[in-house]
Amino acid sequence: MRPLGPVAATAEQLAIFSRVRGGVEVIRGAAGSGKTTTAILKLQANIGSFVRRHRRTAATKPVRVLVLTFNRTLRGYVETLARGQVAESKDVELEVKHSANGHTWH
Repeated sequence: MRPLGPVAATAEQLAIFSRVRGGVEVIRGAAGSGKTTTAILKLQANIGSFVRRHRRTAATKPVRVLVLTFNRTLRGYVETLARGQVAESKDVELEVKHSANGHTWH
């Protein structure tokens, strides 16, 4: 699989990732519908928002981000995408894990 290059979001994707909020977000759709691209764009937007909030409040701990996937192959692909799209710094701690059997995260 090729890593995601710079992308222009569709109107549907903009509507999804422009809502910035904490917690779990599930993106569903058919194969090839742009779920992974949308998730990475949403991740990028959310991290930016939370980093700005941390800076405004003078928080000393980094923004901690956990991305969960359902298999090792997807984990590798998503991690490559996430690290390529998200500017990591001392302000961001990004971790990507996968489920080996649907229950345990590695």
